[in-house]
Amino acid sequence: MSDLIERLRHADAHSQQRVLGSRIFSEAADEIERLRAGIKRLSDEEELCAGATGYDPFSMVYLAAKLARMEAENERLRADAKLLDAIQHESWDLRCFNIPTGGDDCDIGWSVISHWQAEPHERVVAEVYVDDPRTAIRAAISANGGQP
Repeated sequence: MSDLIERLRHADAHSQQRVLGSRIFSEAADEIERLRAGIKRLSDEEELCAGATGYDPFSMVYLAAKLARMEAENERLRADAKLLDAIQHESWDLRCFNIPTGGDDCDIGWSVISHWQAEPHERVVAEVYVDDPRTAIRAAISANGGQP
């Protein structure tokens, strides 16, 4: 398998596609390496579960489901960390504001504010009219060209 990866990397280095801006060979090699790492991880996890449960299928299913939940939570936390990193990197403020709904009630919206030395010192980078600060930060990252 590594021979295929080496051939893809060689093709990328000497490809007309790369000259034209395409990194398809390199991307294919990276994806194969990610898939191989995932297969190895799953194999290791199966071995660990089997050793811990004595090959009891019900315990293995329980442990696999628990692991999947933990991996999903880990991914959610990583996504939140990227949003916080964007706020820190750009020195943005995150502010809530009222959205009148009539009467004495209101909903909440969120603004992402950037800071400038020139007037106006505070500028709205993104504003969302839903009570979800993550959506506001994602909108600010998108407005910033996708770069946090």
